[in-house]
Amino acid sequence: MSLSRRCVARDRCDHVSQAVGKSNLGAGTAEFQIIKSLQSTQNEQRVAMLASILQRFKFFHLFSESQVQELAGVAVLTTMAEGDFLFKQDEIPDAVYVMLSGRCNLTKGESQKVSSVATEGDAVGDINHLDDRRRRNFTAQIVSNVAEVVVLRGEDLDKLYRKWQRQEERDLIQVLAEVPGFSSISHTNLQKLVFFFEKKKYSEGEIIYRQQDESQFFFVVCEGSVEVIKTVTLQRSSKVKKPHTHVKKNLEITTLSRSEFFGELEIFNDLPRTCTVSKSTK
Repeated sequence: MSLSRRCVARDRCDHVSQAVGKSNLGAGTAEFQIIKSLQSTQNEQRVAMLASILQRFKFFHLFSESQVQELAGVAVLTTMAEGDFLFKQDEIPDAVYVMLSGRCNLTKGESQKVSSVATEGDAVGDINHLDDRRRRNFTAQIVSNVAEVVVLRGEDLDKLYRKWQRQEERDLIQVLAEVPGFSSISHTNLQKLVFFFEKKKYSEGEIIYRQQDESQFFFVVCEGSVEVIKTVTLQRSSKVKKPHTHVKKNLEITTLSRSEFFGELEIFNDLPRTCTVSKSTK
């Protein structure tokens, strides 16, 4: 199995994805037991409850809300005991595990030296390793009395990734068709063009690039808006015979939204960034 993940599965760590905040779930909690009792069904209540839990963990922040819902639809909840293995070193990767409670030691080599410990909120067996050309490079074993674990099977993830990539490509084609200069390009050629684009999500206020940064890419806004700021140096004079002082000031140049692009002039003219661009907070 080789995952298709050009746009949706990037920048995940090798062993453990740390959670932003710890869940209130624990072994035997009422919420977990309700979800587990619905395990054999795919009803909306189970999926909605599980999705709300998964969204608490950083690992799932990489996905959209609708994608987390789909992951919840294929996720399997299981209770494991001390000594149980999630997987062993050199096995073929076939799943990703998210710890809802308990502890799991990650060991490597014959010495079985502990290289890391996965606890509540950690993802073990990174998605980037779900590739039949690779083998597990460490062993994961439960060391707490009980551990509640979400299992995401590789074959389910593979199907979802392929679906998401097709949808993402359709969305990108639609956006590019609205961009001045691209609107006259045929649909067939737009399909070829999207191969060179990568979709990336930015948080409110996050810097996309700073003034004077090296120019490597140009950008098209798919949704939301971005603010373009230019920092200028002003000379402040004084009536008293003192040296002139220089003051830096940020000027808001413009705000760009869907189908508008930026960063292309520096690329074409081989210049550093002439302004700072960030995800709009408005």
